[in-house]
Amino acid sequence: MKTLAALVLVMAFFVACSRVTEQKTDPNVQVSREISFDEDKFSGSSTLCSMSVDTDAIYFHRQRIDIHHLKFDENQLIFKTASADLPKSIFEKFSEWDATAKKNHAEPFIKQISEGYTFSYSGDDSGLNGKWSSREVEKFAELLKQYPEAKAELETRLAKAKRESGLFK
Repeated sequence: MKTLAALVLVMAFFVACSRVTEQKTDPNVQVSREISFDEDKFSGSSTLCSMSVDTDAIYFHRQRIDIHHLKFDENQLIFKTASADLPKSIFEKFSEWDATAKKNHAEPFIKQISEGYTFSYSGDDSGLNGKWSSREVEKFAELLKQYPEAKAELETRLAKAKRESGLFK
């Protein structure tokens, strides 16, 4: 239990200190959603996956922490689009190919899903662009289901920020 509490504390510290993104909106408004999961309950390793939405792009973040080895790893997958269509199609194709490769015990291979997005299968696990595991892609797809509500919240917050900016002329 102490390990879990320490892991949560360390992860919260890293999240608070390391979240530097390229996100820019005018005004600077973004909306985020998060999902966390343990890699293995006894390993002390945990992963936080999140999605951030602004007016120009959809960002997927992965932060991994291993409390026993004091390792921290963070990556970001950016879709430069204000629509969920591209990431949805990439994640759906990835899931389809992942299931097919595992079902057929396929030999290792790499194949392009779409320009800039590559599926790889190693014989026991799949990856996206050599950085994202099948479990992380699954979590990103789960987060993407929240896109409509996140986009609506973003629109509301942008309208509020615009109204408020009129107060400071």
